[in-house]
Amino acid sequence: MQSVIEFLNQAKKQHNDDDISSVRSRLSSRYKRSATSLCSSKTKLMEAKARAAALEVKAVFLKERQALRMASKELELRQENAQAKVEEKLCSLKWSQTLMV
Repeated sequence: MQSVIEFLNQAKKQHNDDDISSVRSRLSSRYKRSATSLCSSKTKLMEAKARAAALEVKAVFLKERQALRMASKELELRQENAQAKVEEKLCSLKWSQTLMV
């Protein structure tokens, strides 16, 4: 009779140990998933920050390129204006000379 009771106690203890082991295993897998999720979130955050920085650099580049284009166009217009003034002076001189003759 003693051995049956011991057997049942041992079985009960084994069952409890299995339950504890199962709980540990489930908690461990949850922790692993949580850690994986955390790493994934950190990676996504880093990727988002990198994308934002790249877009800022691109915006600065486009702004500078636009400023250079505007400066180039302004110089072109100033050159055309100077040429027009030279032509105006030449025409004015020719007209004055024809009046003097």
